[in-house]
Amino acid sequence: MSTENVEGKPNNLGERGRAWSYTFLRVVQPVFNHSIFTSAVSPAAERIRFILGEEDDSPAPPQLFTELDELLAVDGQEMEWKETARWIKFEEKVEQGGERWSKPHVATLSLHSLFELRTCMEKGSIMLDREAASLPQLVGSPAMTHRNLTSSSLNDISDKPEKDQLKNKFMKKLPRDAEASNVLVGEVDFLDSPFIAFVRLQQAVMLGALTEVPVPTRFLFILLGPKGKAKSYHEIGRAIATLMSDEVFHDIAYKAKDRHDLIAGIDEFLDEVIVLPPGEWDPAIRIEPPKSLPSSDKRKNMYSGGENVQMNGDTPHDGGHGGGGHGDCEELQRTGRFCGGLIKDIKRKAPFFASDFYDALNIQALSAILFIYLATVTNAITFGGLLGDATENMQGVLESFLGTAVSGAIFCLFAGQPLTILSSTGPVLVFERLLFNFSKDNNFDYLEFRLWIGLWSAFLCLILVATDASFLVQYFTRFTEEGFSSLISFIFIYDAFKKMIKLADHYPINSNFKVGYNTHFSCACVPPDPGEGIVLTVCAGPVFGGRRRLHARKFSNCCHDPQELGLLLCSLRS
Repeated sequence: MSTENVEGKPNNLGERGRAWSYTFLRVVQPVFNHSIFTSAVSPAAERIRFILGEEDDSPAPPQLFTELDELLAVDGQEMEWKETARWIKFEEKVEQGGERWSKPHVATLSLHSLFELRTCMEKGSIMLDREAASLPQLVGSPAMTHRNLTSSSLNDISDKPEKDQLKNKFMKKLPRDAEASNVLVGEVDFLDSPFIAFVRLQQAVMLGALTEVPVPTRFLFILLGPKGKAKSYHEIGRAIATLMSDEVFHDIAYKAKDRHDLIAGIDEFLDEVIVLPPGEWDPAIRIEPPKSLPSSDKRKNMYSGGENVQMNGDTPHDGGHGGGGHGDCEELQRTGRFCGGLIKDIKRKAPFFASDFYDALNIQALSAILFIYLATVTNAITFGGLLGDATENMQGVLESFLGTAVSGAIFCLFAGQPLTILSSTGPVLVFERLLFNFSKDNNFDYLEFRLWIGLWSAFLCLILVATDASFLVQYFTRFTEEGFSSLISFIFIYDAFKKMIKLADHYPINSNFKVGYNTHFSCACVPPDPGEGIVLTVCAGPVFGGRRRLHARKFSNCCHDPQELGLLLCSLRS
């Protein structure tokens, strides 16, 4: 598509139609750099490759918490800032009534809002690495005061943290080095044209009560415009907030040198966007987050490495090998120091250790407490009974209860995980049965052998903790888990068939059974042996296949009265 095609021949649109066509070309033509009629590598892709491919010694950009605040009228009174949505990885909206948050869901954006955001970045104020220590200092900068922005639209925000910020439980979901990105949109009556500003601070600073959690702010996006376009402002705010939660644009925003770098990041995002046709899905339906997130490393490596950059639709099929896995998270990084991972875990958990317990002192936590209690008790009873059968009652229900209580209490107190259910499981049951049979066959004391196994297991676990061996978990895949699950399943299936075969061997099926012979039994009592006090009773049944079946029973320490003895033995015959 080119300008000559539009100017060549009148199409009865008039001056207004031609003006619209020129506007459309000016906004959309940069995106058409990724079309099939241009070179394989667009200028935007080259710019992103240069941005992400730069080698620097600076640490990786921290995770961003993005908050969307809108200027709304409350109860028909004065306008004030209200938080309407937030992002870490996925979007959470304030439900109607403003009393609770929705579940995290995939943000669905309109393509028009992304184009308008691109126009905002082209025409708005871009301030990178701005120095400011407070919100009034930032608002009072020359770039933001020439349009009466020092009015109540931004100055109503407190410059001091509030108590609700410090007590916000949402902080548990954020890493310690997280930074904030604040998006402020709204309509005002003192502007004739929109004011747009994208600000990146040189250092993240606390901007008072601007954010719901006490996290220093690094980015600000401000969009204020005249009345009548609140919905458009809202969608543009959601678009920039979703972009800030995208891992590739997130890195570009931290490393951008000028306006064109940010626009190139938007173009890259547009290249990866998938459009759903209208009328074929309900925009009100919230898409659940996937269980396994695709890795963004492929998108990053495509630009930072030496791979050929291919546009959307041209990427070769990878045979279904998706991303996912454990990712490169802080908990799975090797420190190389003695007990380094343990020390980092303690530092990471210490601020929230007490709250994990006193947060349960709430009526809303009662159902969770009851569920965990019942899940633990039923598990202990079930596997305790199975352990009793497998170990000839050397370990039973009482031992399972005691072990669950002691180990669970110690684990919850020292591991900082009060919601973890500890109890015997299928692999433990299989291990105990095999260990008992091994001890029985080799004349070992089972309980003493089990004690030494527990002590050595604890010692080896301490060695693994001290050497940061947990970082190896990042190399585990679902194949490991499914392999063990399959092994345990086969063992239980084998045990079930083995028990059925044993029952058939001990209690064979009588193929000559006849219902009419049920009452044809006789009983004869033999006098006891005076020396042993043992009574023998012989009960004879009908002849089956030419053979008479005899059943003998011995009773010691019984009464010697012939009448009582006869009644007793005859009542117990088979």
